[in-house]
Amino acid sequence: MTVTPTIRGRCFAIPAAIALGVVLILVLPFTPAGAGLMFHQTCQTGATIESVTLWTPWLVVDSPLGGSASGVANVTNPLGNIVSTGLFTASNGGAVAVFSLNNWTVQSQSSVWVLGPGVNQACSGEFQVSVDRVPIPRPISSASGFLAKVTLLGPGNASDAAQSPRITLNGYPSVIFGENFTNNDYFVDTCQGSGITTKVMVSLEAVGVPISIPGTGGVIALFIPTQAHYVYDYPGEPAGGVWYLELAPWGSYAFEWGTCPS
Repeated sequence: MTVTPTIRGRCFAIPAAIALGVVLILVLPFTPAGAGLMFHQTCQTGATIESVTLWTPWLVVDSPLGGSASGVANVTNPLGNIVSTGLFTASNGGAVAVFSLNNWTVQSQSSVWVLGPGVNQACSGEFQVSVDRVPIPRPISSASGFLAKVTLLGPGNASDAAQSPRITLNGYPSVIFGENFTNNDYFVDTCQGSGITTKVMVSLEAVGVPISIPGTGGVIALFIPTQAHYVYDYPGEPAGGVWYLELAPWGSYAFEWGTCPS
C-alpha cells in the first residue's frame, strides 16, 4: 500500500526549520487556465532522492504533571483497512507514542508542458513522497500486530521540553515529530480549586522526513492525514497549578507546569 502525503516544502536547519514551499511555474502565452488547447501542463516524477526506513508516529500522548491523558487514533493496517490503535494513556508528566515502521521514498518532480489538448495539472511542490508500511522486526512490543508502543518520557516531568523530537528503535530512526515543549500557546489554570478536562481532535499531523540534498542536509516538512482524539485531565487543588500548553507541530499538546500564584 502506498500513501502520498501533502507536501509542505523544503526546510533546513534541523530542528528549527523554516518551511519553504517550492513550486515550479511555467508561463506560455495564450494558454487558458485549467485546460490547454494546443499545450497542457503535467507533473512528471524524476529521480529518487531518498529511500529510507523510518518509524512513523500515529499517536503521541503527553500528560500534564499531576494529571493524565489518553488518546486513540485510526490508522490504515497493512491490508489497507482502517483500524483503531486502541486507547493509550499517560500520567503525571509522562508521555507515550505509537509507531509503525515505514519505507519513505522521496522523488523529485517538475511541471512540464506537453503538446496537445488536456487538463493542466502542475506539480504542487518540488518533491513527491510515498510511504509503504513494512513488517515490524522482532522482538518489539507490538500494540496491534503492526504498531509499536514507545515510552517517550517517564512520570514526574514538569515540562516536555526535554522530550526528543526523534527516536531510534531496533536500529531504525524515526521521522522528526517535534512534540517537545518550546513556547506557550495557551494555558489551563486550576488554582481556583476545580479540576478541568479538555478534549482535542487532530486530523493532520506535521512530521519531517530527513533527506540528502547535494551540498546540504535537510528535511521534507509535510503533513500526514490521521484521525486522533485526545482527552487531558488537570487536577484541582491541592494538586492544582497552571499548565502552559503548546499545540505542538505533531498536533497534540505538550506541557510546562507552573505553581499557582500566591
